[in-house]
Amino acid sequence: MIKETKRYITIIVIMILLVFSVAIMTRLSYKGSITLKQLQDNSDVNNYTVQFGEDTVEKDIFKTINNYDDLKTQSKFFAKIHVTDERKLFASAVYTKVIVKKTYKSDYSIKKNDHIYIYEPVSFEEDFRLYDSSSGYQLMRTNEDYYVFLNELPSSTSYIKSKKEKVSFIPSTLKYSIYCAKNTKTQLLDKNRMDGYKYVDIKNLDILTNDSGVLNKYEEIKKNIIDDLK
Repeated sequence: MIKETKRYITIIVIMILLVFSVAIMTRLSYKGSITLKQLQDNSDVNNYTVQFGEDTVEKDIFKTINNYDDLKTQSKFFAKIHVTDERKLFASAVYTKVIVKKTYKSDYSIKKNDHIYIYEPVSFEEDFRLYDSSSGYQLMRTNEDYYVFLNELPSSTSYIKSKKEKVSFIPSTLKYSIYCAKNTKTQLLDKNRMDGYKYVDIKNLDILTNDSGVLNKYEEIKKNIIDDLK
């Protein structure tokens, strides 16, 4: 009986070691970039083709708003943040670590200088050299300050979030939740050129749209934010 038990334990240990070996070899053989910095170091991101996704994201995840008051109401967290260079690449998002500089509205116990994380709904497809933006959302620029309107990531009531997941958020809306704290230039994209933009053409814009109504609303809300926080 003891011999059989030892044999069983030995088999289990060997299986565990094999699993770890496969995992390590898979990780070492992976050539893709894991972070945004790695991607920028390894690839000419400026020449990536911009791909504009449609409004196909579930409506119960991202909110629809008409104005600044709506935006504040529909967002559980409103703050000024600083974007760090700790940014991980996921299949359909960039996971960005930010530092909270000032909080204006919060349903959470988050204080000044705390770190939180934002899932930004954009992605870089290294194999195809694409930058994919969901419905006009634009990636925040590293080392800049932003006003952000966020909500927690949806989950089932029975799911127990990790410590990091408890401070991980998504923009409350796809188009109107992120505003650079500096005076930055906005620009209407050319409808006839939507298939021809490169990342270098749009990387300094705060929103990606060829709809003047969307751009005007974005600019109006930013003006409202600045006036409100004076």
